[in-house]
Amino acid sequence: MTKVDRSRLIELLRRAFGAGRETAIGEALLTYLDEHSSTNHINLQLVRQLTPGADTGDLDKEIVRTLNFLSGDAHVLDLRFELFDDAHDHAHDLTLDEARGALADKVHPLTGQDDPAIAKKIGIYFTPIHSVSKQASHGKDGG
Repeated sequence: MTKVDRSRLIELLRRAFGAGRETAIGEALLTYLDEHSSTNHINLQLVRQLTPGADTGDLDKEIVRTLNFLSGDAHVLDLRFELFDDAHDHAHDLTLDEARGALADKVHPLTGQDDPAIAKKIGIYFTPIHSVSKQASHGKDGG
């Protein structure tokens, strides 16, 4: 992310949230993304770790508002879904339609079997939008 882009994003955060916690959370996340340009999986737990005082969950509402803003108005993050399942060793990415269908029908999206607990197995995460990631990498290379 270039310095100009980062400054613009921080200004957008300040206009939306003033000097509130969401702005501080957004700045911490943008700094992290500047320093870790290969990051492609941003979830609540990661942002808690980046935010002083958030490890107890007390700032979850502010974190969610910040992530929503960065994925909506600021166009920095893309919303993604994943399935956590004890039967498989790793999380499986889901499309929006797969997540919606699984939640609406209470059906496991990989097996097609009824799963009344499917809501507990589907999580959300965010990934930097490709153009933002590309700018961050480009800026680090000095070009």
